[in-house]
Amino acid sequence: MHDPRPTRTQPRHDSILRCGGRAGVAGSILMLVTFVVVAVFVGMDITPERSLTAFADIWPARMVENTLYLAVLLLWIVHAPAPGTASDEPGTCSD
Repeated sequence: MHDPRPTRTQPRHDSILRCGGRAGVAGSILMLVTFVVVAVFVGMDITPERSLTAFADIWPARMVENTLYLAVLLLWIVHAPAPGTASDEPGTCSD
């Protein structure tokens, strides 16, 4: 049975996995929030033509949408290398 306590030769990588996991969950939740923002403020039935003609009315929602998408990408960038970083070291979940 594996002892979960860290030793001198076995660094603890729980914080990397925990941080990556939180960032992944937060990014996923933020993506769902983005879909809701677009649905509420822009509408689900908008066509590309209507998007151009009504841009003056919907540009604040589009700015919020793009900012949220950027935040999601940043959170997922934090999430992506965490499992690989933790599994490269001996004594981690991959053992």
